[in-house]
Amino acid sequence: MDLTVRSGRQHVVVTVSGAIVPRTAPTLRECLLRVLNTAPPYVVLDISRVDGLDPAALAVIAEAHRGARLLGGSLCLVCSEPASRQLQEAGVTPMIPRYGSVEQAVAAGRRQHAGRSRFGVGAGRRTSA
Repeated sequence: MDLTVRSGRQHVVVTVSGAIVPRTAPTLRECLLRVLNTAPPYVVLDISRVDGLDPAALAVIAEAHRGARLLGGSLCLVCSEPASRQLQEAGVTPMIPRYGSVEQAVAAGRRQHAGRSRFGVGAGRRTSA
């Protein structure tokens, strides 16, 4: 499994390629936890180049989504149609927005955060003391 993290002003894109299996899932989990605790609130997880999703991968994705929401942020997925079906069958899909490309996900995040700023919702950000 290969991971790439790219930060923007309002988002972080984590790109994963290869296989997310029980042996590699902890590495992805650690990466996502670091990103959620130090990065902008909008995380795009690009799994479009992942060979397959096993239960360990699904658990990591669901945990990262919950963590992002708890921190006042969000996580969305960029994935292929087969991965999308697999997520849907596992019951993960309804919770997490999916997009066909990183560009679509980033644009949606910009719209989401613009709406929050305009109405004063979600303006706070967790900081460490």
